[in-house]
Amino acid sequence: MRRDGHSTVSTGLFACVLACSSCGADASAGAVESRGQVQTLASAPATTPTPTPEVEPEPAPEPAPTPQPKPEPQPLDEAGLGALIEDARASLRALDIKLTPRDTPRGPLPADSGLRQAYREHRAINLAGRSEQVRRWMALAKFAAIEPGPAPEPGPLVRYDLVVTRDGSQSYFHVVVDPFGLAAQGERGKHEAWIDKQRWVNLGDAIEPGRAYLPFKTNGNESLHKQWGKEAVIRDLVGVAHEYSARTGGLLGIGDISHVDGGKIEDHWTHQKGVDADLYLLDWETPSTEPEPEPASEAQPAPDPRPIIWWHHYKRGVSTWARKPKGKGDHEPAFDPEDPLSETPSSQRLRILAQIIFLVDAVAYFVHNDPTVLTPFDAEVGERRPGRRFLHAENKGYWPTHADHVHLRWVEGKLPVDVTPRP
Repeated sequence: MRRDGHSTVSTGLFACVLACSSCGADASAGAVESRGQVQTLASAPATTPTPTPEVEPEPAPEPAPTPQPKPEPQPLDEAGLGALIEDARASLRALDIKLTPRDTPRGPLPADSGLRQAYREHRAINLAGRSEQVRRWMALAKFAAIEPGPAPEPGPLVRYDLVVTRDGSQSYFHVVVDPFGLAAQGERGKHEAWIDKQRWVNLGDAIEPGRAYLPFKTNGNESLHKQWGKEAVIRDLVGVAHEYSARTGGLLGIGDISHVDGGKIEDHWTHQKGVDADLYLLDWETPSTEPEPEPASEAQPAPDPRPIIWWHHYKRGVSTWARKPKGKGDHEPAFDPEDPLSETPSSQRLRILAQIIFLVDAVAYFVHNDPTVLTPFDAEVGERRPGRRFLHAENKGYWPTHADHVHLRWVEGKLPVDVTPRP
């Protein structure tokens, strides 16, 4: 009810009627328009949809073939073993070995060598002779040369197992066929010696000559066949060679160790028991004064130039390194010519080698002429193992001068203390 007394209902109703009339008109117009659109769509011609081309499905990949397990190697039968033994006999004859091999065991047959079983199974033959004969037979069979040098060719029996034993003044050379046959082409069989019930092996079988170390002697008479030693000695030398190469960037020269059956060896009055080794501090930078090596053939290039060594000389408390013994010839320049205490490349190599050997307690004696480098090591090494020594020009006793190489000696058991050891 308004203030003037008139009711608001009639006015609202009238407004509603007007609004509804307007809505109906709009709806009628929309309906007409919709009917026209429907009629237009209905009268339009039908459109045929474009078919989607069918795509050939890619074939499923072939499943990877299941790898076949390698067949287990089978031991050779009696005929196969016999054929290889006959081949070995023929190879020995071709090497101009006059003796006839026996197929019955002779000499020591150490339990761990496998020789007893090999003879029971008729897959081994042997030759017996003096030490120099057996060394020669082993060299020809393994290296194809009596003195093979640093890089020999494989011998005709290299794929067989080759074993040397010794009993007093008599030595024995055994050729053995493994129960499963020979080593693969390009590989070698098990080559070893058994001396005083201990296994000896060749350094060149444990570490590659020319790549991990260099067989070397100052006089040029290096030979792989003089690098036999006790298994533990060879194992230590392998580690020393690798460590030396890693720390210096050059190869360690290694000379004589022992003959395959021990005993007296040229150029030494030690090196008879597989426990001595000569090491050389090779200089690969200084040009050698020796003639360039000739190529082996037109197809093969000349070998790398031979490295040199510097001889140590000690006089009136002064160390020098020279190209010739007793301080003669050119002297090796120091790193700092103005500093009288400056090292040379060779004294630095000696110090590095001494640091490496210091940690190898099985090495009892390290022998080299230079007191300047070795005196501090000799003062301390006995704390690691009583009796160990670094021997040099001022404390070597009866040891000969070692000016061009380092001599190492392995000793088992207790060492004499507070005395200079004899060679």
